Amino acid sequence: NMSHKAWCGRKQGRSQRIIKRLVLVDDGDGDDYLLPLRIGEELTLTGSLDIRVLRGAAEVWGSRLSHEFQRIVVPPWSATPRLLALRSSNEVEMEKETAEVRAFLEARKWPVVLCLRRATGAGHANRPSDPK
Repeated sequence: NMSHKAWCGRKQGRSQRIIKRLVLVDDGDGDDYLLPLRIGEELTLTGSLDIRVLRGAAEVWGSRLSHEFQRIVVPPWSATPRLLALRSSNEVEMEKETAEVRAFLEARKWPVVLCLRRATGAGHANRPSDPK
C-alpha cells in the first residue's frame, strides 16, 4: 500500500479523489503507480518521487517532465512545488511499455497519465513513503 504523502492535491477532498485513481503496476523492477489526471489538475509534491509522463504533459517548478523517469526532490526548506497536468498530444512509444501499461493506456482515455515511483537510493533516507 503506497502512502500518498509524496503527492497530494491542493485541497484534502480533491487530493483523496485524485489519489484513489492510482493503479499499481508491477513492472519487474519494483512497484510503479499509474495516475490519470485531467487537464489543469494539480498535485502538491513533498519528499522524493520519480515521475515520468506516459500521455499528455506535466510540469513541476515550470519545467516539463519527460517520458523518462525524473527524480523530484523537495527539500524541507523549499517552497512546496506543484505538479500541473497540461494539454498535449504526446504519448510514449507503446511497444516499449509493458503489456500492463499498454492495456491501461488503451482502455482509458485520460488526457494525462503519469507513472510514479517511490524514490530510492543513497541520499534519500527521508522518503515520505517509509513506514514510521
